[in-house]
Amino acid sequence: MSNPVTVCGAADDQYNPTAIADGAGGIIVAFFDGRAERAYAAQRVDNTGQLLWNAPDGLILFSGPLG
Repeated sequence: MSNPVTVCGAADDQYNPTAIADGAGGIIVAFFDGRAERAYAAQRVDNTGQLLWNAPDGLILFSGPLG
C-alpha cells in the first residue's frame, strides 16, 4: 500500500497516530481523537487500503478523564 488512506475524516483534530501490523498483511492505527474529551480511537486497514471496521472515522476505544 503506497497511497495515503484516511482512517478518520471527522471534524476536530486527530493526532499522534501509532500503527502496528495486524498479522494479516494490514495495519491497525490508533490515535488521539479530538471528537471527545481525551478520546483514543483506532481503525484497521487491509493491504489494499480498505477500512475493515464498520466505523469510517475509527472506533473510539476510550473517552473520558484519565486517572
